[in-house]
Amino acid sequence: MSIRTASKPIASFLSFLLMVLSPLGAAQAQELPQDLPPPPPQAPRVNPYTQVPIRITQTINSEAGYMGTQGTLGVVDRDVVGPQGVIIRAGTAVALNVDLLARAAVGEPGQVRIVALETSTVDGQPLPLQGYFLHRGRSRKGASIGVAVGVGIFVLPMALFLLLRGKSAVVPAGTVFNAAVAPPPTQVAPR
Repeated sequence: MSIRTASKPIASFLSFLLMVLSPLGAAQAQELPQDLPPPPPQAPRVNPYTQVPIRITQTINSEAGYMGTQGTLGVVDRDVVGPQGVIIRAGTAVALNVDLLARAAVGEPGQVRIVALETSTVDGQPLPLQGYFLHRGRSRKGASIGVAVGVGIFVLPMALFLLLRGKSAVVPAGTVFNAAVAPPPTQVAPR
């Protein structure tokens, strides 16, 4: 048997298979919808530790009872841009927590810590933040000791020492500080 005669049955078998299977492929192609919806937009990817400038929108005072206050006390100061474009728009609300570390006391200043909690991306997804802003008032310890020693010798010993308190910590509206995008939580495998 020559090669030419041996290839003839194979060629006819392949043409038979093509003829049988082509209507099935055409039928399956017709069953697919013609107008597929566009794929959903991909959520913006945010790299951990990306800097987010935050502007405080109201004055915070260590003496005004802000301890434990949590809310939208700030906004994103400038657009945050990533590899795919703008990730966070300027003016987006930022949830902050105000911790009062110390009220102004005798000679000691007040202290306030403002902790960045979260903001949202351009598509509305919550984005956890990390970072804080610490502000101290002005200390008057030296002045209170000086007044107590200088005047206390003649009038009332150490009485005026109690009158000079440190300055309260006041963070004016418009203060800008940087926070960062928090990294995703790590999964710890059980032992």
